[in-house]
Amino acid sequence: MSPVSPDQIQAYRHEYPELPEGYFKYLESIGAGNSASGRKVYDGPLWLDEIFPLADFARVVLLGDDYQGYFFGFDLDKLQYGEVTPEGIWELSDTPKEFTTCES
Repeated sequence: MSPVSPDQIQAYRHEYPELPEGYFKYLESIGAGNSASGRKVYDGPLWLDEIFPLADFARVVLLGDDYQGYFFGFDLDKLQYGEVTPEGIWELSDTPKEFTTCES
């Protein structure tokens, strides 16, 4: 795991103010890369259409994946974590366990 720089975290906080603080704390203290759960945490949010160009989820950012075609992310409008299936279907879900220990 590689911690993300404080300057980059601040830029993400400015660009994505809707993201939960636990996500930013995780990137800052633990970092990006392969988590203990075996999932990959990206070093910053990616817009869903960067991976699924035909998806119709305008305000969903991806935060990581499980190396098996599933992505976890955050809906910036509904303020809810979720998951994208390999078919590109968005489903709401609980906070990823990677971020629960860092929630304020």
